[in-house]
Amino acid sequence: MCYQITEYYSACHCVYYLHAVDRCAAFDRPGHGVQKRQILVGYACSAHTSSASSHFAYGNTEVDTGDISDDEDRASVFSDISVPSTNLTFPDDAKQEAADRLFQELLNEFSLRHLWPQIVRISYDKDQAVRNIARYLSRFSRDLRTEATTRLNKDAAGFVRLSRLPIADRIVECHINELTRVDKWTSIALIEEELMSRESAEIDDLYTNEKNIIYENVQQFIFEGTSFQNFILSLRLYASRNTDPTQELGHNTRQYFNCLIQKQWKVPAAHHRTRLSWSCRCGHKGHDDYTEKRAGAIDELRVLLQDYEKMTLELVENTGPASVKMSIVNLASRIRTSISRSFSKENSANLLSYNQEAGGPNSGETCHISSNIEASALDPKHKFLMICAPFTRRVSKAHQPDVCKIHSDRDFFKALQNTYSDCRRAFKSRWLRRVSSIDFVKFEMFLSEIVNIQQCPSLPGSQARIEYDFEQCDTDPPIGPNLLLHLFENPDHAEVLPVLFNRIPKKMGQRLCACPRKGSSVGWGIRFAEGLDPFAVFLCGCIGFVVSLAVSLVYTLVMDDIQGGFAIGAHLLAFFLFCGGCLHSAFP
Repeated sequence: MCYQITEYYSACHCVYYLHAVDRCAAFDRPGHGVQKRQILVGYACSAHTSSASSHFAYGNTEVDTGDISDDEDRASVFSDISVPSTNLTFPDDAKQEAADRLFQELLNEFSLRHLWPQIVRISYDKDQAVRNIARYLSRFSRDLRTEATTRLNKDAAGFVRLSRLPIADRIVECHINELTRVDKWTSIALIEEELMSRESAEIDDLYTNEKNIIYENVQQFIFEGTSFQNFILSLRLYASRNTDPTQELGHNTRQYFNCLIQKQWKVPAAHHRTRLSWSCRCGHKGHDDYTEKRAGAIDELRVLLQDYEKMTLELVENTGPASVKMSIVNLASRIRTSISRSFSKENSANLLSYNQEAGGPNSGETCHISSNIEASALDPKHKFLMICAPFTRRVSKAHQPDVCKIHSDRDFFKALQNTYSDCRRAFKSRWLRRVSSIDFVKFEMFLSEIVNIQQCPSLPGSQARIEYDFEQCDTDPPIGPNLLLHLFENPDHAEVLPVLFNRIPKKMGQRLCACPRKGSSVGWGIRFAEGLDPFAVFLCGCIGFVVSLAVSLVYTLVMDDIQGGFAIGAHLLAFFLFCGGCLHSAFP
């Protein structure tokens, strides 16, 4: 019988790890199902317990690892004492080279290189980060062991488990700048001793024949199976829980009001443009109009939006019981978490500010986003996002935040929120305005950083393509403004991988500067288009109606004149409507 094990946290019942299917001979036959088993491990996930309590209680919790025995962990898969094998005996430098290659592939794999910084960031200290990554690698090796059918593959699973602690420590060292605090006295030996003592209770009956492993022979088995896909999915689930557990009442009311407005007033599709619909994990449905530059580009974008919806729905299904259904225990845990993480959230907000001052001695130097110790060939230059944000009522100003540390769509939209809030903080009437659209624009920037929008939508052409980094797309715009706006208002609904962020043009090398001789330079980026906030106008209308009704009732009771009282109220209501019309005409 086929079965699949899913590990849940014992307190909050969030998914900890989804193992690969343990297949039998009748796998994938008609009528043969997969029996799913659940195991409770640990106590609570990072979203439902404070980092301090989890740190001190970590030694007292029992986690069902089911991993390989400790004696085998001390043994080497490259041992010279082995059964006869066609492989050659490896010297010590070859063993280290194989471990280095495994580390480099885990570090720089497309999805993992964006997930590692987020996992390190939400771990709060180096000790916890190494422990978390090592445990996920341990479960990855267990899935590989289940999937293995040959002796070589079984030895490869043991090799992954044997290397988990050094790899976890090196990954954390590569992203040490993501931590809010660093414990200089962290010892990898102490972590290894703790992990071994906690895993000794459950020892897999593993028969390991210590063969020498040639890395090229097991590389495909490690990285191209279902175990590796489940490993990435588990890390995505862990990173996706770093969200605000509570929503403000005003935010939810605004969302319901906007959905009602969009359902009642639908704008027809523009001429020669194709309309694509999309859905969000929150249930919101919207649409955007696109122009096709190449035959089949619209179909490719439709598939991308459908896959994006599946990715976010997959996350919300696994984290749904924790984020939608609030029990008393979870509520108390969230309150403790919000109090204990107030300082950490302050620091994480600063991480998304990204040094917005131009210039500096290092503005044109190489930015090793994958490591500050290990050399990496990925993303060799700084990247700056060109944002045209409102400066005055009819004037926009350029902002160029450094986006080298953005590793997900969620981080990107949170950074956009911070940039817009900083730009509008000094305006007294900002509560009457909101972002109505986010567009891709070509603009001209002057010496004062004031911008003149030249074309919308627009992307860099072939001549300027070498100065900008973005995923080539044949639709105009690359991402619809309504989808961008919805994720801008709800960044926690975005994906933990940079799917949409890769399609946005980013200036490489150094920030855009206006030519001192010409007085201006041309650039490409995104623009915040503002408009009157319909929800704020609706609230003002409701307040005006309540004030008019109150004046009418007071006048009627005091003067005993119902006709005169409601006549005064009608005049006040007409005055409020007149003010609303003037407000609507003053704010385009």
